[in-house]
Amino acid sequence: MKNHIEEMDKLATEIYEAQNFSAINLIERLTQIFGEGYKKLGADIRIIVFIEYCFFKAGGPYSQKFKYYSKIVSKVLRLSPEWLKMLNKTADAAIANMVLNVRGKLKFKISDKYELRLVLDMWKKMGLKPRSIESVFNAVMHKWSVVADLTEKNIYLLALLKQVFPLYEECYLPNQMDLSKAIYEHQRKRFDSLITEYKNQNLSLNEMIQRENSRIMPTGIKRNNFLSYLLKNKHKFRCQMCRLIKSSSKSRFFESHHIVPIEQGGVDHSSNMIVLCKKHHSEAHSGSLEIICKNKLIIKYKGKQYGINNN
Repeated sequence: MKNHIEEMDKLATEIYEAQNFSAINLIERLTQIFGEGYKKLGADIRIIVFIEYCFFKAGGPYSQKFKYYSKIVSKVLRLSPEWLKMLNKTADAAIANMVLNVRGKLKFKISDKYELRLVLDMWKKMGLKPRSIESVFNAVMHKWSVVADLTEKNIYLLALLKQVFPLYEECYLPNQMDLSKAIYEHQRKRFDSLITEYKNQNLSLNEMIQRENSRIMPTGIKRNNFLSYLLKNKHKFRCQMCRLIKSSSKSRFFESHHIVPIEQGGVDHSSNMIVLCKKHHSEAHSGSLEIICKNKLIIKYKGKQYGINNN
């Protein structure tokens, strides 16, 4: 198996770099790796094994490897009309499995609306039939395991759905359910692996934040959840206001507050964000905690004024 992985990595590089990589070249290389293959419904099984491996290695749209492996998968599918046709037939179910991280299926990781949008955009670029957020949501909601978990009010599934499908909350989210812990765990599992990937490139947290500041989000995606998580990580998951006034928060979960709201023209950038506990976040929205974003952050609270550096 290790030899197969090494050879598939080599094949991926060959396909990525080649100007003209033919279907004949692909079959010859797959035969060298796996030996003679067999077909399922007229399609070579070895091709989907290689595609699934690339999906797995891509690590999802937040990953630095996503565009690299997306290009490879696109090239392979253009050489494999049989698999293109089969994926079109099962597209919504396949993407739903990526959302639910079902084992043994195609494995782009989808953890929030941003990642879903990029996978849907990539789907079209690969020559596959366009899919919509609504069609994928319907595919997720029709899975028997999801129906069973929603009946049991599985908070970790609810947290996942809230991150990926925020526009459909009324379809799955019970009124006034606090998902803070579940969302934190969901993001931690997804984003800690990305932080490790960055650290392997010898990047500091501040350098990671600057990279995410420059990420261009698709139209309709206003918040970069990974950027928010990096800021919380930078401040060791503590409220910046609590630290400033030397208070201890009773909250275990913290939120990134946009100082100038996005709806009022504020940018999703670390310089326009501050990490707050629930109490101070609520006060920032009510106006009892006033934050002015200039060269430094000017904070007015309970008759006192503070100045701290922008993130």
